[in-house]
Amino acid sequence: MYLNSGFPTGMIKTVQVSNDDFHRKLLLELNNFERRFSNYMEEELMRNTDYQMNQSHLINKLVKSTTNDYEYSILTFNYTPYNSEYKYINIHGDLKSLIFGISNNNNKNNLAHIFTKSYRRMEKELPILADFVSSKENTVVFYGVSFNNLDIDYYRMIIEQFGYDRLYFCYSDYGETNRKSEHENVIKKLVEQLSIGDFYNLREKGKIRIIKIN
Repeated sequence: MYLNSGFPTGMIKTVQVSNDDFHRKLLLELNNFERRFSNYMEEELMRNTDYQMNQSHLINKLVKSTTNDYEYSILTFNYTPYNSEYKYINIHGDLKSLIFGISNNNNKNNLAHIFTKSYRRMEKELPILADFVSSKENTVVFYGVSFNNLDIDYYRMIIEQFGYDRLYFCYSDYGETNRKSEHENVIKKLVEQLSIGDFYNLREKGKIRIIKIN
């Protein structure tokens, strides 16, 4: 006798798994994926020999287009390294110890706390961000950030705890498309979500500046 799936009935076995066991096994699968992704990124980095040169060029363009202040620190959501001349921190870990995860704000499942980025950063013993950014009187420059809900708690921390003076939201056009309107809508939504003030009012006051990087 065969089921509609095509498998013999004797080959199908039902196993009851506890919620704790399910989440632990799911975390192991995530760890395996992270290792494979890390290997892939390292191979891509080795192939892309101009990566750090292009990276330095972009940083210089960002500084010149915004603060023109060359005393700065870099908080990156990427996993790739920077030249040793830069003071930087990989929020989600580097290529040797990277993490994927979810936001604390979006987690409604108590057992899924082991997948939150803040918990996983603690487990990996990654540096505390407040120790890296010692001053609260900073001008914050964003570039290449999606502002999705997976990192909303980090956007809030960076803006509310570290951003004192002015916020620059920089972007570049790509795919032969003008991204200005799209980027403005994303920033407006972020400002409303974080409840840090009226978007248009903040722009008029010069607290928020949206800059195109060519």
